[in-house]
Amino acid sequence: MLRIHCLGPLAIGIDGQTSAHFATDRARALLVYLALNGERPFRRDELAALLWPDQTDTQARQNLRKTLSRLRQAVPDLPLLQTSAKDVRLNQAVVQCDALQFSQKLLLVEQHNHADVNQCPTCLTHLRQAVTLYQGTFLQGFYLGGSALFEEWLLLTREHLQQQAFYAFSILGNHYEQSKEDTLLIETTQALLALEPWHERAQRQLLRALARSGQRASAIAHYEAYAALLQQELGIAPEGETQQLYRQLQQAELPTPPTAVYQGFPAEINSFVGRAQELTRIIEQLIAPDCRLLTITGGGGMGKTRLAVQAVLLAAATAATAVAFPDGLYFIPLAQLSSVNQIASLIAAQIGLTFAGTTPPMQQLQEHLQGRRLLLLLDNFEHLIDGAPLVADLLQAVPGLTCLVTSRHTLNLQGEWRLDLHGLEEVEEAAALFATRAQRYGLEQFSAADNDLIRQIARLVQGMPLALEMAAAWLRAYDLPTIAEEIAHNLDFLVSPYQDLPPRHRSMRAVFAGSWQLLTAEEQQLFACMSVFRGEFTLAAARAVTGASMLGLARLVDRSLVQRAHNGRYLIHELLREFAKEKLAQLGMETAVSHAHAHYYLAFLQEQGRYLKGSQSRIALKQLLSEQDNISQGWYWAANQHETELLAAALPAFTDMFLLSGLYENGAALLAETAVHIAPTQPALKILFDSSQAALLTEWGHLHRARNLAQGILETDPNATAAHLLLGRIYELQGDFPQMGTYAETACQLAAT
Repeated sequence: MLRIHCLGPLAIGIDGQTSAHFATDRARALLVYLALNGERPFRRDELAALLWPDQTDTQARQNLRKTLSRLRQAVPDLPLLQTSAKDVRLNQAVVQCDALQFSQKLLLVEQHNHADVNQCPTCLTHLRQAVTLYQGTFLQGFYLGGSALFEEWLLLTREHLQQQAFYAFSILGNHYEQSKEDTLLIETTQALLALEPWHERAQRQLLRALARSGQRASAIAHYEAYAALLQQELGIAPEGETQQLYRQLQQAELPTPPTAVYQGFPAEINSFVGRAQELTRIIEQLIAPDCRLLTITGGGGMGKTRLAVQAVLLAAATAATAVAFPDGLYFIPLAQLSSVNQIASLIAAQIGLTFAGTTPPMQQLQEHLQGRRLLLLLDNFEHLIDGAPLVADLLQAVPGLTCLVTSRHTLNLQGEWRLDLHGLEEVEEAAALFATRAQRYGLEQFSAADNDLIRQIARLVQGMPLALEMAAAWLRAYDLPTIAEEIAHNLDFLVSPYQDLPPRHRSMRAVFAGSWQLLTAEEQQLFACMSVFRGEFTLAAARAVTGASMLGLARLVDRSLVQRAHNGRYLIHELLREFAKEKLAQLGMETAVSHAHAHYYLAFLQEQGRYLKGSQSRIALKQLLSEQDNISQGWYWAANQHETELLAAALPAFTDMFLLSGLYENGAALLAETAVHIAPTQPALKILFDSSQAALLTEWGHLHRARNLAQGILETDPNATAAHLLLGRIYELQGDFPQMGTYAETACQLAAT
């Protein structure tokens, strides 16, 4: 095994030997370049131009042949190279490179699904292994004269690896501070500050760790040295929070820094790029006493959600946020909702509130939040814009509440602050996002011509983050010129002036169409079929409804068209889903796929419904609630298509699900909306619907409406036992016990016949 150590001064050795001898610096440079690019093959003319840019093509290729020969001669017992007349690649089976291992560890962390990377055992292990590998600057002291391209690659790679190391040390530092492992925290923050000495949060972490470990004098001396260096180099003083900590150290006071608790935030698998000004503004406004409603507005694909989540997570690490929101910060994903009536229920579920009794859900929510100070991130509000008054009511009823909202439309409420989000304004910032996302496909180095094309792509999509991410995903199958050409042909759609188009189609259609055109016919059909799902769905559901194979679904995930959530389920971005839904209609498959979807989920409802009244009721209810959006979607379709038998068979489980979950309002509203599709020739089904709706209204506390429905049932069928039971329950709740007894007695008599 050839071992290449390039994090620090370059050292190359073979198992059992201290070092391997390579005759020239260019041979060593070529070896490292190939090693860091994994299994990727390189064209010979590309490598020749990289290392001998000032020579003719013939001379450069001749020098490359000699250098490849020297590499083989240096390790004659190892099959180091795999070459052809055109290509060269390194045999990774016989090579071990610390920089590549380091990046691979960080990639595992990036791709892992976790609620909080600071507390993820798997990722913390990877990060510890990674920082052990990082022994210094990449190729420290190495210089290759006469090759500007290689020097450019060297500098970019060095900076990238240093940023990765900074990230790794930061996460480990956060973990060690939370777990009070001060010895490890001191080591980690010192390593981080060696990379970025002006990082004040790390400086404060180090000061606190030193003080807690009995080294208060060292902490004071460290601060004074840092403050002097800061004044000398930058002409500024440390941040106010750092100065306050210094004063506490002088007085032998070291309070434990408060930390904010955040719940339900999505696991981030990508690094965040850019938006520094927006992040600063959001964090400042969230803790400002006169800003209780901040709405981030912008077109589809501008990165509203990602920005909001990043801002909250950064804010959560500050003491000011912990003081401002001692009762926590919560993520409320509204995209999955189809009705304004569901907002209160979702907020309750996210904060751990279970509704009970007949008090309206919103009132229960307001009462529960009284006296609390917390932040709600209401994400993807645009399709529920009629629910904006609910936000106003909540803010008025709960003085300690602050709401951060992402929406394509402003809520138009008094006291609303706005942050209008557009594309990444700086071309270099947008290009950096593209290049960062390209790294996951093994593309970490770009030529000067490549960088020009990346900037062109950034301009074509006007810095839209989602468009850049999707464009980068195409690198698996297409080169940069092809991607730029495809987007250029559809750029007009990105800035469409046509006012008769739905807003969601004015900014992203070109990117979506480009993605669609790059799919095979089979993949197009599968992606279109996926549009039938609402919110998250399982692999089993995808296979049953669309006939998707595991490979087919994986391809859509690879193409960034389907996402895999942190809980192992799948989902499609709502804008992408709308696009795919149009394609499904164009393929003439909407009816067939919707039929399969409805039958699958209503059959699932029946199956789980059998366990709702037994010992496994809690598990069954959890399963059903996780599929509630798709069950509702299937229910609507079955009602529209007059699938009488399907609805009748699923109705008992449907009713039990909403009764047991306390979501009376949601269930009653759904039954009311779908009951209008029942034909007059189906009175028996109408009675079943009205009975279930009346039962939900009764538990919800809408007794007048429930009584009207029950009495209407008796007008159609005087012997309807369920209606008599319902009226007995209604009069019981109203305290009219004689009437209760009358209806209960009649129900018993009917049941006995």
